[in-house]
Parts: sequence; structure tokens; C-alpha cells
Amino acid sequence: MNQSQKYYGKKKPEAFVELAKVSRELYLATKTAKEVSLIAKNARALTVRAGDKVLGFKAITNFIDDLATATINLATRINFQALEVATLAADLQRKLYGLEQFNKVLSDEKAIHRESCKRAQQNLKKEVERNQREQQQKLNSLKSNLGDIQQEIRSAGIIALNAKVESAQSPEYQASLDVIADDILHSTNKIKERIDRSQSIIKSI
Repeated sequence: MNQSQKYYGKKKPEAFVELAKVSRELYLATKTAKEVSLIAKNARALTVRAGDKVLGFKAITNFIDDLATATINLATRINFQALEVATLAADLQRKLYGLEQFNKVLSDEKAIHRESCKRAQQNLKKEVERNQREQQQKLNSLKSNLGDIQQEIRSAGIIALNAKVESAQSPEYQASLDVIADDILHSTNKIKERIDRSQSIIKSI
């Protein structure tokens, strides 16, 4: 078994490449969450004009706006974590390559400086193990935070559906409120898709 197999199993994934994909998905999710926040703010302006006729819808748009802001903050933090893990993964790849080179040198019994190479190899192994532990810890935290944001988006989707129901209670404004509710639902579904893709990528690492 070579060092790559020892630390990565039978297949050595290009983890830093996969995490770059996660980072992109989260960046796009953040952009969509900002759109949701803007939609909610526009909806709030409408509910202010409509007054008591759309109180239920107003409460929903306030909640959606708060949820969008929380999603933006959490997605930004997760994106930073993904970049951290990607950096660790790239560093781990470099160190594993170094171990492979040491193995080639030490496979030759007549190689010069064998003892110094062995010491350097052992030190590098310890660095690899430390790097791997840190990467796993950060990956676990990343998975946990992705689960949190997934739950928030699920809640936003439910609230967006409730907004459709609530708009029917205000016939005078129903057309405008339906458009807002549809936009929010469409955007939250887009965010959910990106978070789901991120989850799938993380599980494959």
C-alpha cells in the first residue's frame, strides 16, 4: 500500500478541486439569498402601503428577510471553511507526493544519505497525519454547517408556500403578493439545489 492509499483509501480524490466546486456553489447560493432579501424588502414596502389588509403577509416577508440575511452570513462562513479545507487538501497532496519521492529513494539500499532521508520521511509522515486530522475536523464542521443552512432553507420554502396561501386572503393585492411569493419560492429552491449539490460533493471527499 502506498502513502496515497494509506491516507485516502483506494481512490485519491482531488479534494481541493471538489472543494473549489463547493465554494462556487456557496457563492452562487449567497447571491441568490441576497436576491431573496431584496424581494422581501420590496414586499415589505408593499405591505406598508397595504396596511392592515396584509398583516399576515407582512409577518411572512419580515421572517423571510431575516432568514435570507442569516443564510447569507452562514453561507459566507461555510464558504470560508471550504476554502480552508481546500488549502489543507492541496497541502496534503504536496506532502503525499513528497512521501512518494522518499519511498523511491529509500527503496534503493545503496542510496546515499539514507538515514537523513528516513528522518525526513518520518517527520513528513507526522505532518501528513496532523494535516489529515485537521482536514477531517474542518470537514466535519463544514458538513454540520451545511446541515444547518439546509434546515434554514427548508424552513424558508415552507414559509414561501404559506405566503401563497396568505396572499389569497387579500384579493385586492393578491396578484402582486402571488408574484412575490413565487419569486421567493423559486429563489429558495435554487438555494436548496446548490446546498444539496454542496452536500453531495462533501460526502464524496
